[in-house]
Amino acid sequence: MRQSYCEMIEAAGEKLRLPAYAVGSAMYFAHLFYASRSMGRNDRFLVATASLYLASKVEDPVRNVMEVVSTCFAHRHRGEPDAVRAFREDKGAQGALREGVLEAETALLHAIGFDFRVEQPYPHLVEFVGVLGLAPERDPGARDAAQAAWALLDDSRRTTLWLQYGAATLAASALMMACRLCKVEADWSPVWQAIGKDGRHHVADACSQLADLYEPGACGDLHMCISHHDSNAATPGHGTPSVPTS
Repeated sequence: MRQSYCEMIEAAGEKLRLPAYAVGSAMYFAHLFYASRSMGRNDRFLVATASLYLASKVEDPVRNVMEVVSTCFAHRHRGEPDAVRAFREDKGAQGALREGVLEAETALLHAIGFDFRVEQPYPHLVEFVGVLGLAPERDPGARDAAQAAWALLDDSRRTTLWLQYGAATLAASALMMACRLCKVEADWSPVWQAIGKDGRHHVADACSQLADLYEPGACGDLHMCISHHDSNAATPGHGTPSVPTS
């Protein structure tokens, strides 16, 4: 069920030309709402649409509520051109759905405690690429790793990982996995210093959950890899911590 509203937010956000930050915030708002509310009692379509509308106001660029409503409705009824056409011609139906979305937005605001702040992992990813000395503009391997890490963060938006871990921890986890997959070596001590002991402690769990998005159990012994890396953290020039592959 979680995947269904995330898929709609992502698809509608793309059609609305919203940036990745806004789409990520929308999914975060929806996840946070359902962390304390029943999915069975709260319409996922209305909550997802309200989350996307709220995120567009928080992150910019702002989208008109009816533009968001119409786009989400069209996605929900993709493959049903007659239903979409009828909706666009029915002012009453548009008004009713608009009111439903605005009511859902009010409920959403109460659920998130009127706290619109969403710390995104993407700026941390850009920072970590820099502190690791990676040069995507010159090194194809580094470029592939950076792109893979960004894609991992995009996919993580569909899960509750953004609720479970700090943004810096998620960014470090995604970049660690990407570097291993792309066979990119780096001295990770600056990243460990940036995220602190607590963040480093959670990297193994976050990596395991990221890996499970693609192949459950792919990072089963990652805790051992992190522990081994910690014992060598003061040694300059050590390689990227190993992330087991299948």
